[in-house]
Amino acid sequence: MVLAVSLMAGLSGCISEPPSSAEPGTAPHPAGVEPSEPAGELSAKSTGRPLEPSARESGSSSKEEHSRSEQTTPSKISAGTASQPKTWPEKSRKTDVDEDEAAEGFIAKTERMTSPNFGKKESNQEATLPSPPDYSGVAKGAALGELEAQFTEYANNNWQQTGETSIVGEPRVEDLIIDDVLTHRVYLCLDSSSIQITEPDGFIVTPKAEPGTRTALNIYDVQEHDGQLLVVDHLFPEDPDC
Repeated sequence: MVLAVSLMAGLSGCISEPPSSAEPGTAPHPAGVEPSEPAGELSAKSTGRPLEPSARESGSSSKEEHSRSEQTTPSKISAGTASQPKTWPEKSRKTDVDEDEAAEGFIAKTERMTSPNFGKKESNQEATLPSPPDYSGVAKGAALGELEAQFTEYANNNWQQTGETSIVGEPRVEDLIIDDVLTHRVYLCLDSSSIQITEPDGFIVTPKAEPGTRTALNIYDVQEHDGQLLVVDHLFPEDPDC
């Protein structure tokens, strides 16, 4: 299923049997973990912290002033020809508060995915599938499509997701000009070990794991649109180990 591959990443090997309501051979991926890497090849550097986007106050941190002083001239690339990032950038700076909020706001939407019909008895579930919520406050372009596709997948399979994604270590930013638009490429090491996906009958599609056992480097392209920073793309590096 194209949706599961392009959405929140999970790990092969975490699921004891295929989910009863999903297409054969597919499974959802816990928030932020690259789909092609088994758990044994990933490791965390530290325990990490839960995401708390609502607790941040933009524009008032000394961290923001310090990170801006680290900036260098943005590199110009084309979205159509840009290669997949290999790993952490060679040249980067610390994230600003508003960049943190943009990335974490997007991640918070992915980790709160649950079918609106979960736990309800519906005679014809497909006929009552809801439309995706309005995610335009956190995403645009490919990233917006990712959230909408993930919602549809969860609604179609009637899945419930629980748990929280944590950030491990310190995020970094690479400033780029992509097709003439200033883009802040945010690199985050995410631990989705506590994420669990369940079906209404109690079958666990993706089980939670020990902290630090399901981590991966995730990349979010953030741009300013109409005065607001939004995630416009969610990328996975060639080497997701972090």
